Amino acid sequence: MDYIEAAKRAVKGIASPVLDFCGVYDTLIERRLFVQPSWVILMYHRVVASRAEDPHRLGMCVERDHFAEQIEYHVRNFSPICMGDAISRLNAGKPLPRNAVSITFDDGYQDFADVALPVLRRFQCPATVFVNVGGLAENRPFWWDEIIDAVHRTRVDEIDVRFLNADASPAQLPLRSRHRRRTLMRLQFMFWQLRPERIDDALAELKQRLQVSGRGRLLAPRMSPAEIARVAGEGVEIGAHCESHVDMRRLSDDECRHELMVSRQVLQEISGQPVTGFAYPGGLQSERVQKLVAHAGYGYAAGIGRGVNRQPFDIYNLRRIGMPDSGISDYKRCLGMAAGVSEPVMGYESVLWP
Repeated sequence: MDYIEAAKRAVKGIASPVLDFCGVYDTLIERRLFVQPSWVILMYHRVVASRAEDPHRLGMCVERDHFAEQIEYHVRNFSPICMGDAISRLNAGKPLPRNAVSITFDDGYQDFADVALPVLRRFQCPATVFVNVGGLAENRPFWWDEIIDAVHRTRVDEIDVRFLNADASPAQLPLRSRHRRRTLMRLQFMFWQLRPERIDDALAELKQRLQVSGRGRLLAPRMSPAEIARVAGEGVEIGAHCESHVDMRRLSDDECRHELMVSRQVLQEISGQPVTGFAYPGGLQSERVQKLVAHAGYGYAAGIGRGVNRQPFDIYNLRRIGMPDSGISDYKRCLGMAAGVSEPVMGYESVLWP
């Protein structure tokens, strides 16, 4: 593990419970969230039964017990509402419930149905899942999971990444255990820069250079079409998340329209329900992309800009707060701090999560 990251976790593990006990985080949340009308949208990707499913701690997984604590906290202190219902209220000129909160998931992993949904049912909390449809019928793993799995299994000490970008600096990335987390972050960032048609070939070359083949245990399964239909029938809102799952800013208008049309059509056929919501892959979008989403007939779109949403709501650039895999004390710290963010901050060391 990255030593700096380990040190940060240790400090948070000590400081957060103390500050929470003293009421610091409750005061912060009260001042930043409850004083004026707001809409908090939380973003999750995976809820897992064990930390072993996320050995590199890349921030995409939340353990089941932590997730249960977080959902219970929001049910007790906020007014949970699914995204579509919130938008319907706004379109009808009605206010959102006091302290409105929406729970969202991106991608459509199987552990949503197996692990997260039972927790949501227990607390009667609604949720929205934005599903990527590329490779859905074939149960093809997501490209970022293939990167994680390959790097996790390799015995190679370093990799030359100039096959991804001839001008990459540094050209050689270390792969020993203590460096793997940072290298994974860098590799994912580089793959985000690729055109959709390059990703499969780039993955094949990456695996060849890492001297790995087959599938390892970190290739998390996705919900099947039948499973998506089942959770939709149980009241989960299904939203679209593109087909090829790439940076939409790099696509032409026609390519964007294709992504938007195909993903909605497939999901409506699977779920038997209208699909009105969209989430930008990686949160990557622009004013041009926002307009294309609106013209495609979607009622709202969610990004990943940190912070809370306040009136007037920007419904094609809704902010979401990615929540940590932590107990309730550090969770409240993250929530309170994110509520005070006015502009998103993103650098290459931030994992551009799908």
